[in-house]
Amino acid sequence: MALTPVLQVHETQHFLMTPSKSCISRNNSSCCVLFLALLGLLFSTGCAPRHAPPRPAAPGSLAHSVVQTARSQVGIPYKRAGISPHTGFDCSGLVNWVYAQHGFSLPRTSAGIFGQGMTVPVQDLRAGDLVFFRIGKQNRIHVGIATGQGTFIHSPKPGQRVREENLFAAYWAQRKIGVRRVL
Repeated sequence: MALTPVLQVHETQHFLMTPSKSCISRNNSSCCVLFLALLGLLFSTGCAPRHAPPRPAAPGSLAHSVVQTARSQVGIPYKRAGISPHTGFDCSGLVNWVYAQHGFSLPRTSAGIFGQGMTVPVQDLRAGDLVFFRIGKQNRIHVGIATGQGTFIHSPKPGQRVREENLFAAYWAQRKIGVRRVL
């Protein structure tokens, strides 16, 4: 008797595939292969849970310029209270410096920046938006600049450098507390 995976729809509207109990109890390898193939098909056809759609900035727009300015700082070392590419950046120092290059004045701390602009739902995230996270044992607020391509640019922590990372990686997704738009 052939066993097939079962598709369960949960209240959150996310789809979860689980093999049937008889498949698990039989330890049937062909069932597991079928389960994995069907799971791969769901992910490749778009039935899997989705993240915010990429919203890259139009070339020549202010948001595009902000993202390009932030990208130009990738590789600069982290420096606590750092505000300059010559000495290094902390997370809010990087955001401040990038936005200052485009005529914006923001508060010096990430907590202060979190109060600026307007709140944006994550599904409306676009290039140049500011993304905020709670990190560390003291639940500090961390800030970065969204690229509009599912990544963000930030200055992570001592001993590291400004970098671009996947905004939807498990570590960041679990710590995201908000998106603000100041452009």
